[in-house]
Amino acid sequence: MRRISNIRAPRVVVAGIESGVGKTTIAAGLMAALKRRGLKVQGFKVGPDFIDPSYHMAATGRPSRNLDTWLLSKSRVVSLFKHVMLDADVAVIEGVMGLFDGLSGRSHTASTAEIARLLKAPVLLVVDVSRMAGSAAAVVRGAKSLGKGLSIEGVILNKVAGEKHAKWCSEAIKRFTKTRIVGALPYNPDIALPERHLGLIPTHEREEIQEKLDAIALFIEEHINLDAVLEIAKGAPRLSSMARIRKERIVDDEGRPCIAVAYDEAFNFYYWDSLMLLEELGARLIFFSPIHDNILPKDTAFIYMGGGFPESFAKQLSENWSMINALKKAVEDEMPIYCECGGLMYLTRTIIDFDDNKYRMVGVLDADTRMTRQLTLNYTLANTIRDNLVSEIDEKIRGHEFHFSVIEDVPRDARFAYKMIHGRGIVNGMDGWMIHQTQAQYTHLHLAANRKRAEKILAAAKKYTSR
Repeated sequence: MRRISNIRAPRVVVAGIESGVGKTTIAAGLMAALKRRGLKVQGFKVGPDFIDPSYHMAATGRPSRNLDTWLLSKSRVVSLFKHVMLDADVAVIEGVMGLFDGLSGRSHTASTAEIARLLKAPVLLVVDVSRMAGSAAAVVRGAKSLGKGLSIEGVILNKVAGEKHAKWCSEAIKRFTKTRIVGALPYNPDIALPERHLGLIPTHEREEIQEKLDAIALFIEEHINLDAVLEIAKGAPRLSSMARIRKERIVDDEGRPCIAVAYDEAFNFYYWDSLMLLEELGARLIFFSPIHDNILPKDTAFIYMGGGFPESFAKQLSENWSMINALKKAVEDEMPIYCECGGLMYLTRTIIDFDDNKYRMVGVLDADTRMTRQLTLNYTLANTIRDNLVSEIDEKIRGHEFHFSVIEDVPRDARFAYKMIHGRGIVNGMDGWMIHQTQAQYTHLHLAANRKRAEKILAAAKKYTSR
């Protein structure tokens, strides 16, 4: 480990007073516009979101990272941020919900405000002014008053009705809060990012997403002062740290166990830092598609199947019998397999979609998945009740749940790795269904929260390879 002192890391947080003010569109547009200036732009997302970062990656060409003080310790959040920023010119950090929305109303824990304070990052506050004028000053003043230790350096007015409306809002904000207006965006439904049942559409599903982002970038360039944004970003204080320099990628794959990672239209919810940690520890990651590939990658010693939208691609998944049979054989062969959410659903007998259409899946878990209209969205805390692929008995694990499905007709004798303390799990407050060397759960984990989890995965892969 090499000491890196005084990392400059220009950075801004794009935050709102509430959800739905346009943060994702504006953040992704800023990323794309700054990239058009030739800058290496690094996207970040506050909280456990997997979907918004897919837009960030499309806008920047770099994997977006999640900053979450529930899943990771504060020191780990700062460390990961500094490490990623070693080869970037500027960071655009998209907030979650409203600026001060966190785990409860009693504190700002796990909120955008907490991350901004932690990273000493200036905030650009997005205010939807479609139903106000001078009152916008009260919104900004209230945020600055509540945000002690927070640096709200600029305001972006969204959904202005015209120049006169923008002027009224700007005059009031400048007069009563002394805060800089860096942009005023007229209402434009044509640039809004599309929605779906789990939020925003992942980039995999829309070939035209780059065209959409290009249009958003042009809109941002026209209505936001990018020079002012960069000035604010560069005004962030330097960060000193003991940051790790990324090692050169190992060219020689000999002796490195192969971890096959499901990654396609149906499965794409991963924390990028989790994958990078596995690689850093010595794994050889190979991506495969349960939709398009007929066989598992050569020399596979461990399968990692994350979340995603298997219900949206249930027909394609059900028709790929070659992959289904390959996965059944891997389970029966005691290959270690770790699945989260979408991966769990895929391993059940069937997926019953929102229209009651039933599609056969892998079927190694003797239950069915049914899509519902009820969202399960929680941070989770669980106690490990059985040693498993990622944790040891009595170990507490933190994660999150995000799905519109339930698992039905789970056998009474099903074995589980976790008993939920907070969160729902699969059934009766239990999660982490275990069969052979397979573990499938609703809970999403961030492996970088505890290196031992990634080390356990690697050990399981090595053990299988050495059989």
